[in-house]
Amino acid sequence: MQYNSLEILLLSENMEFITERKDYNVAEFHNMFYDKLPKFVKISQGYFGDIAADVFDRDQVLRIEAASKQQRVIAKMKFKANQERLLSIPATFAEKLCVVKHGKVGKEKYLQNILMDHHLPLTVRFPKDRTITVGYSSLHTSLIPNMELTNTFDEVYLLGNFIVEGVLHCDVVPVPLYLSQLRLALITGIKDQPEYKWKGYQEGVARTCATVEYDLSFGNPNIAEYDPSAIHSDATYSYVEPCVYSNIVSIIQRPVRRNISVEEKDKGSGAQNDDQDLYEEIQNTSHSKPDPIPSISTSTFAKELKSRLKSTKNKKASDLTADAKEEKHGGPPPIAPKPKIHLHDDGAPVLPKRREKSQICVMANVPDNHYSNDVPRTIVKPSISKPEEPPIVDYPAKQVDEDSNTVTADNVAMPNVKTADDVSKLTIDEVSVCMNRLGLGQYEKAFRDEMVDGALLNLLDKDMLREDFGMKGVEAIRLMKFVKDGHIPV
Repeated sequence: MQYNSLEILLLSENMEFITERKDYNVAEFHNMFYDKLPKFVKISQGYFGDIAADVFDRDQVLRIEAASKQQRVIAKMKFKANQERLLSIPATFAEKLCVVKHGKVGKEKYLQNILMDHHLPLTVRFPKDRTITVGYSSLHTSLIPNMELTNTFDEVYLLGNFIVEGVLHCDVVPVPLYLSQLRLALITGIKDQPEYKWKGYQEGVARTCATVEYDLSFGNPNIAEYDPSAIHSDATYSYVEPCVYSNIVSIIQRPVRRNISVEEKDKGSGAQNDDQDLYEEIQNTSHSKPDPIPSISTSTFAKELKSRLKSTKNKKASDLTADAKEEKHGGPPPIAPKPKIHLHDDGAPVLPKRREKSQICVMANVPDNHYSNDVPRTIVKPSISKPEEPPIVDYPAKQVDEDSNTVTADNVAMPNVKTADDVSKLTIDEVSVCMNRLGLGQYEKAFRDEMVDGALLNLLDKDMLREDFGMKGVEAIRLMKFVKDGHIPV
């Protein structure tokens, strides 16, 4: 049985999927089902990665259509003793490189052609007397050390689409194999629906996906950098999560981490300043020399010192201190002005008014710290910055309008909530109204203290409600049902 778009939309309302109890990390899922795709999956354990692209929420639903492979090359870039970067570069790297053999530098070629003409390991370098510009940053190639190419590997991504409330979104989402903590559970059916409707739904979604283009050679076009201490000799790089994806200019301009041997760690375990040598800044492109230090002859210095000692021999300690201050500041230190004190009519001092907490917050004017990554992604979930601390407000008591049976807080009426999108638009006051209407008023203060509005309420799950707010199981289910479709028990 086949479904058209309207029938799929009607079927998708209040749709709940049935999943297997067993779940898989991304690598296990790929190894098990790469030749049996497409598959519908539900994220049973989300992941918030250091790279902005690697963010997935629990309970998100995806349809995995295919897997892509991108050939990459492992490169070691050495700066000084015990200082190196461990990188992987896509074989389709846009900059040309030169092969270095026996001290001789070969002709410029693209990396893909170098891999076809030579066997690894191999030493390469960027062409001399060039300037690489990325955005507003530039770097001369003389500052980029040689790179040792050691081996190649395929970086694998699962390619799929998010399904929200049963409707497939056509933007392609790449899921890399190295996300070992992300776990996926297979979807086997639709709750309270017969098998033939599940099959018809899959066929309808497949027809939509037929219009979507999936690039089977998809991969990140930027250079990946790894933590050398996290790489073992038998490591499979497809399963190793990079520290960052970036361009060659940004990578070279960041400080270099010095690899510390076991002997150095044992020797410097009690030293206080070992960390000062852990990083070294790459030299800037400017080559200006510092001003020379003026030289002083030994005889002149000796005469000056003898004269100073003779003149200060009979002086008191207090006189010497005053002389030192005058010499340092070019004269006696200025006398600080006395503070101006305002007095009442009775002679008592006027105390300054105490600032309210909201005034202090405004005066601080501390900007939010937003995580950013310079690599684009097909779909990236927006990050939620930590809200500023609100001013202290005394909230009025809740009131019930007996005629309309509407719960209000500070004259806030019960909002009309039917979908998760409606919930995400609720204010803190409106969330409080809904909590009271759901019979969960005892948790309202805790929700206010944590500044839970609709957007944050959408991110809470059953475990967080029980562990962080102390809800009972049935209370958490009642609130989750309301968040999903606005259901209020009657």
